[in-house]
Amino acid sequence: MTSGGITIDGTGGLGIAPQKNVLWDELTVEEHIRIFNKLKSPNNTASSREIHDLIVAVDLTPKAKAMSKTLSGGQKRKLQLGMMLTGGSAVCCVDEVSSGIDPLSRRKIWDILLAERGKRTIILTTHFLDEADLLADHIAILSKGTLRAQGSSVELKERLGAGYRVHVFNAREIKNPPEIKNVTRKIGFDVISYIAPTSSLAAEVIRSLESAEIYDYKFSNPTIEDVFLQVAEEVRGEHAIRQAESSSSAEVASDTQVGTEDSIGSELEKDSGSGSSLLSRFTQKTPPSSNDPAASDEEIANELVRVTSTPQESDGLRVLHLTKTFGKNTAVENVTFGVQHSEVFALLGPNGAGKSTTISLIRGDIQPSYNGGDVLVENTSVSRRRAEARSHLGVCPQFDAIDSMTVLEHLRFYARIRGIPDIDHNVRAVLRAVGLEAFSTRMAHALSGGNKRKLSLGIALMGNPSVVLLDEPSSGLDAAAKRIMWRTLHSIVPGRSILLTTHSMEEADALANRAGILAKRMLAMGTTENLRQRFGDTLHVHLVSKSAPHSTPEEMERVRQWVADKWPGAEIESRRRITDKCDSLYQQAP
Repeated sequence: MTSGGITIDGTGGLGIAPQKNVLWDELTVEEHIRIFNKLKSPNNTASSREIHDLIVAVDLTPKAKAMSKTLSGGQKRKLQLGMMLTGGSAVCCVDEVSSGIDPLSRRKIWDILLAERGKRTIILTTHFLDEADLLADHIAILSKGTLRAQGSSVELKERLGAGYRVHVFNAREIKNPPEIKNVTRKIGFDVISYIAPTSSLAAEVIRSLESAEIYDYKFSNPTIEDVFLQVAEEVRGEHAIRQAESSSSAEVASDTQVGTEDSIGSELEKDSGSGSSLLSRFTQKTPPSSNDPAASDEEIANELVRVTSTPQESDGLRVLHLTKTFGKNTAVENVTFGVQHSEVFALLGPNGAGKSTTISLIRGDIQPSYNGGDVLVENTSVSRRRAEARSHLGVCPQFDAIDSMTVLEHLRFYARIRGIPDIDHNVRAVLRAVGLEAFSTRMAHALSGGNKRKLSLGIALMGNPSVVLLDEPSSGLDAAAKRIMWRTLHSIVPGRSILLTTHSMEEADALANRAGILAKRMLAMGTTENLRQRFGDTLHVHLVSKSAPHSTPEEMERVRQWVADKWPGAEIESRRRITDKCDSLYQQAP
């Protein structure tokens, strides 16, 4: 430490859940927690009952005797949390707790952390801003070791957010739209927009509209992402000014991407300022079981007809009746879909759904089972003519394959491997396409996280393939770097068939024309808007009491009763555990 100091309550030893799981393959869940309990609290080891209670608390009861190597990604993260919590650690550090796991597993991880918030201090780093918004009492935004902003979620949104917006449609039919003091009103050709600095003023806008019998409006609130991007823009502007001042005649190529190593440090509470803080978001209904003949998805049936009967040139990638079994385990079962040229198709699903197996089958790394279908890349069978099919295929893997070479050397190396004749022309074209011209001579390991992902994309584009596989393209990137990556991806879509796998529903929404939800079989398919309408018709609202995490049962009962009276049809679910005195209620309403 160069200067300053850190004071920590060392009760129970410092609890740490690192970004990458640190587990022993041959030890069970129970053995991991028992060992860490003795390491962290040697003078006050837990009883067998206490170990069992902790395993229950982290939702691993059925896996207590299972070796860690048999656990899913989400279960391994839960075990890592159990190892962090054992011994009664008063201070816990959680690094990227939900990185690389699916949305359902993320929600369960959140429940575990919320249940512990009343009796521990938890420092959380995350690139998922919705995670910070839901879990954090206090949010700190860092950039290059400097604290740029801090406060509660509500404070940051009101100070740095984009404001509360109300958009009124069919504006031509409205003769006298209401005016509200201290609220900006913008009148467009067919839309009137109100921008309010506070939630109370936004509520006044809505009341005024409805009093004027105007009901065709859409409301959006500021998000922590707005805050992060605003801070990132300020940092980028300051950097540009410093660069201009320090550069005289020579132009200095500098990586100004903000926040690749930035993190959001959080302790757990959301102060609501003027009442309860709301986090509302859509959650998808569980798609109907594929075993139910009556629940057959019409879009899947239509896709089967389209892929097998339309002209073969329309789809760059066609997956036909794909099936793969490993012993008695079926990883992929009778999956069919096609990706048209100039289309992005998102393949979604929880951990263990078969996404990685499907990608491996498309790449030709493994073969389908006997009579297990085929994959056609530009109408060339991957099973029978793999080398020819691969010549049309580019792959951007989830993890960057970076060597001790410059950006230019990487691209030239992969151009030679692919047998590309005009190497210099192709390398220049790829550098332009992914926006890495200014960094062509930089060592790849010195690039920011976002630019490393761009290099991986550039390697995938070498040779101008017409079919591109993007496996978690923005994994590990912060919100600012993610937006830059998405703009780059948008620029390469024309003329190409792109298959995207991601755990980020936001990313699928931003990039994909269509999406398929996979769980061994294809459960549902359609445009992202179509899927939202069919399976996302429940509004999920998270209420946090102003006194959390020390709310009394009486306070929580008053909140529960208020919700029940206000929305009689709502389903109210308490997330409070026996050991937790506080905290929150979940409300679901159609």
